[in-house]
Amino acid sequence: TAPIVSGITATSTATGSATLAWTTSEPSTSKVYFGTTTPLNLLTTTSMNSTALVTSHSLSVTDLATTTTYHFVVSSTDASGNTATSSDISFLVP
Repeated sequence: TAPIVSGITATSTATGSATLAWTTSEPSTSKVYFGTTTPLNLLTTTSMNSTALVTSHSLSVTDLATTTTYHFVVSSTDASGNTATSSDISFLVP
């Protein structure tokens, strides 16, 4: 069974950056897809990830254009290879 993703937040940590945070119901990896168009094409869009198996996830994305709305999708995969992917989250980068 795929992990349950919940509590997704996007916050600005500095000019041109954002931190995406979420929790999962079981230890799993962290991945964030991001871009300025919607819907995001997860096969070609920019992403960053962490392979650590955790339940509390946080990834910071930097070098974003200021005063621009970005779209984010988070994804987590458990040790068995089951993946959960969120819906699109938009965030205005200050």
